[in-house]
Amino acid sequence: MRMRVFSGYMLLQGFAGASWWMCLVWIPSSRDYFTPQGAPDWTILSFWLADSLLFVVGSVLSGVFLLRGSSYARPVLWFTAGAVSYASLYCVGQSTLTGSAWLAAVAMLPAMCVTLWISVRYEILCRQ
Repeated sequence: MRMRVFSGYMLLQGFAGASWWMCLVWIPSSRDYFTPQGAPDWTILSFWLADSLLFVVGSVLSGVFLLRGSSYARPVLWFTAGAVSYASLYCVGQSTLTGSAWLAAVAMLPAMCVTLWISVRYEILCRQ
């Protein structure tokens, strides 16, 4: 049961990340909520490749590997946790320095916390 919940969350996180990027591409006005005031669009759009591969694909692969009980689940989950943490802390740092774009930090911090929590819980389960 636990693996299905962990897997479901990671899959949801991946698909939510992909949906967020589609929104940024197809609805340009949405970018204003995630970029510092007065910053050009490229400040957020320049993250599409890294975010797509590391956050989106990493989350989906983590979910699939957890669901299948694959030996790849553990390293991919930790890799994804690192990628999500880096992106989250970047958003917090950017918002702290600019005083704006807090929605990005607010959106990423829960993803970071839950992904790290799942990683730790899975690690504990693997060691039992």
